[in-house]
Amino acid sequence: MMRKFVLFGPPGSGKGTLAEYMSKKLDIKHYSTGQMLRKEVASKTDLGCAIQSTIESGSLVSDEMMNDLVSSHLEEEYILDGYPRTVEQVDHLIQLNPPNCIIFIDVNIEAAVGRLTNRAKEQGRKDDDADVIQKRIKLYQDETKPVLSYWLEMHPAQVFWPIDGNVSIDDVRKQFDEGKWSF
Repeated sequence: MMRKFVLFGPPGSGKGTLAEYMSKKLDIKHYSTGQMLRKEVASKTDLGCAIQSTIESGSLVSDEMMNDLVSSHLEEEYILDGYPRTVEQVDHLIQLNPPNCIIFIDVNIEAAVGRLTNRAKEQGRKDDDADVIQKRIKLYQDETKPVLSYWLEMHPAQVFWPIDGNVSIDDVRKQFDEGKWSF
């Protein structure tokens, strides 16, 4: 069976951190749409400049652009974080190469904001300044989190796996390692 994971959760929940761990442990490619977008921005093309202003404002990149980006990169097996975030993106992924496991990293918003604030200090990311963080969290709560209900109702995955993201990185990894899944 092909191993296809999507990590879902708010900004600052630890999706990227867990995805990197899973990628090494399972030898499956990790696709971070955030990294893909930052790479496009670094290219300083017209598309990159348009993406940069969208990211820095805390808004979401268009569905069409995200669907094209994911379509051009995704392999048979994957670990995907940062996508899908809209109903249209869910439907696109289901048609393209549906996941068989959705890992929902559940974390309280205060902890997520604290992590993003620390990351802004450590990495200097413009999408992690205080105003943008608040906008990203609100966008997640208002627009992205409700997508999970749609996804599970309309396109049930083989496995839906909630993980407690309010604990240390080591404890999140332990939850993954002790998971009851068969891939």
